[in-house]
Amino acid sequence: MLRSLLTIATLVSFLSAFADDTFQYILGIHGYDPAKVTDLSASTMIRLPEPYLAYVNITGISDMPTTKTQNLHAWLEFYDGAGNFFRKRVTLNVQGNSSLGFVKRNISVNFYEEKWDGGNTPDITFGNWVKQDAFHLKAYYGDFFRGCGKIAYDIYDDITSDRECPLPWQRAKVATASANAMCHPNGFPCYIYLNDRFYGLYVWSLKKNHKNMGQEKDNPLHIHIDGTISDKAVFDGSIDWSQFEVRTPKGLYCVDVETPTAGGKPRYKMYDGNHPSELIDETMPYFDPTNQGHVLTNKVKQSLVNLSNYYARLQKADETHPDAEAFRALYSQFFDTQGLIDYFVHTLVTNNYDGHWKNWQWFTYDGVKWFVEPYDLDCTFGLHHTGGFIFPPEWYSHTNRYYQIPANACQKLFLKYFPNEVRERYIELREKRLINAQRYISYFQAWEERIGTLGYEMEFARWPESPC
Repeated sequence: MLRSLLTIATLVSFLSAFADDTFQYILGIHGYDPAKVTDLSASTMIRLPEPYLAYVNITGISDMPTTKTQNLHAWLEFYDGAGNFFRKRVTLNVQGNSSLGFVKRNISVNFYEEKWDGGNTPDITFGNWVKQDAFHLKAYYGDFFRGCGKIAYDIYDDITSDRECPLPWQRAKVATASANAMCHPNGFPCYIYLNDRFYGLYVWSLKKNHKNMGQEKDNPLHIHIDGTISDKAVFDGSIDWSQFEVRTPKGLYCVDVETPTAGGKPRYKMYDGNHPSELIDETMPYFDPTNQGHVLTNKVKQSLVNLSNYYARLQKADETHPDAEAFRALYSQFFDTQGLIDYFVHTLVTNNYDGHWKNWQWFTYDGVKWFVEPYDLDCTFGLHHTGGFIFPPEWYSHTNRYYQIPANACQKLFLKYFPNEVRERYIELREKRLINAQRYISYFQAWEERIGTLGYEMEFARWPESPC
């Protein structure tokens, strides 16, 4: 009986706070003064410090998008909590895959100036991020903390921070990369409102953009793949092109053929990452060597075919029982071993069970050597993607588990020949206190303070069916 009364009292408190909280109300209690605010709405180049907590109101639509293809036209008002405001045109669609099944979904936001779906776009920069004209709003609906993924990215930065070249593009000596390209997302918390009513807590996040990877979008050697990157999809010598997206470079062509008009010639369709299919190459009947896009695609495909064949070469070297150093040297030609060492340490520290077949990013700067970085770290610290239960530490290490790590053959060979490096790196980071429990607790405490009690109260009042 007492528990029921406490539950009702808590719910009433939540609903009371939620009922009072319009967008104008929240701006008022967080320092918004129309007479003093800096209005950047007319600016096409906006540079702001990373907000401690941002406040966003979306208008012009009746509800948030429910599919990836809706492309809703809306207006977005942004207040950074520090006296800066802007209002811009945006298009909205759903972002993500497994999160599509939730009622509160991730949202992709694309900014425009004079008109929607075309024309000029603004350059928006927060803190030390690369400038962008599009961002992701991460819902973290299955995350009790509404920010575990953000903390896991911070921990990854800790793990790589003492390296001479902590970032992949630095190790690859890419002179054209932005100094702010961090090769994985970052984010800050924000309260999202829809037509002036509270909609939910979100994390305003960098997306998977070539600028943030330190890549050029038209360079055939700068390749970035995203999706299911597993043995069956990539590493076993045959490629299942439907399982992953080639995000960079742009302007690629796929094997699907457009129906020719009367008297016209068949031609290949442009590659669509939302519906990925095989890339064309120079052996195909309608390949045009004078078409720059065809030539670009051929080079990209060859690099991906070579990647798919790496395991066969490594397996042969392993079976012939070479000198261990010779094998390690060969492996290092194909893969960035420094990055893999840190990636495995991060997996051990954060329990990132879901980051070894999906939710990792693979990319190259020369078409030969491949690098890996984390992505979508919502399934860390034991959190299942449904939010329904917590995995114990190292749950994935048991051989009878579905989420077993290492998850592919190339990784197994890596751990066979580089186990001491992973172990020694972990010890080194512990001794430097870059891996430290109290350090991580402070990250969670700081994030909770940024969102505030009111934010959590409004969130769980708005989404009472949230699994956690």
